[in-house]
Amino acid sequence: QLKHFAFAPQVTISNDAQRPVTVLELSAPDRPGLLARIGGIFLEFDLSLQNAKIATLGERVEDVFFITDADNQPLSDPELCLRLQAA
Repeated sequence: QLKHFAFAPQVTISNDAQRPVTVLELSAPDRPGLLARIGGIFLEFDLSLQNAKIATLGERVEDVFFITDADNQPLSDPELCLRLQAA
């Protein structure tokens, strides 16, 4: 019998050396409304979604979001990145 273990969401934020975007990687338990919540966070922080790779693996998601700030630039404010990770 398989047992599922809950795990805390993990968020990694880095700038892409090849393209002018910030890469946000999310690994978390899947739940209804998760993508809507992420979209709301992007709106709250005035971020633009340039591209995304969405993967649901059973009860876990492994998503990658390519985002920019309001000026279509990669995120450069370390405090903003920390606040984004905490959201």
